[in-house]
Order: sequence, then C-alpha cells, then structure tokens
Amino acid sequence: MGTEAPQIVTVHIHDPGRLSAEHFEHPHVATSMTGLAYAMKDLPVGTAYAVWVGIGAVLTVVYAMATGEELISVLKIVFLLMIIGGVLGLKLSH
Repeated sequence: MGTEAPQIVTVHIHDPGRLSAEHFEHPHVATSMTGLAYAMKDLPVGTAYAVWVGIGAVLTVVYAMATGEELISVLKIVFLLMIIGGVLGLKLSH
C-alpha cells in the first residue's frame, strides 16, 4: 500500500546502470490499487480511501525511519499510533 517507500530507496541512485524508481513504481502502484479495491469490497468509498491513505502514510514514515531518512521521535510515534487507531476505528465502526 505505500507506493512512496521504494522511491525513497532509489532517489539517491545516480548510476544509469543501477535500478531507479521506475523499476519499482508500477508493481507497487498495482499492489496499492489492489489493496484499495479489496478495502472497497467491505467499506464505503470514502472510508476505504481514508484507510488506504492512512496505511500508506504510516508505512511510508515507518520505512523512512527504518532507513534513517526520517528522524525517530516519541511524538512522531504517538501520532503514527493515532493514525493507526483512526484507521482501525473506521474499519471497526463500519
């Protein structure tokens, strides 16, 4: 679901013979769209989209933290947990 994560890895590669963002973009877009379509089977469009975006945002930030692109802080973790709680609340309230 987080289509941005592979681009974080490849944005710093300047060697033409190496992999670039284009090599990762299409499979991840397809996977992400499949996740959205799956969510829309059980949820209204607005709720499914909010869940999809929330999961993508959390995964992107967690990936960036894991690779050192994003600084880790207690407040960021608290806010990520709030997003996860909101996503779970939307899913469970339907």
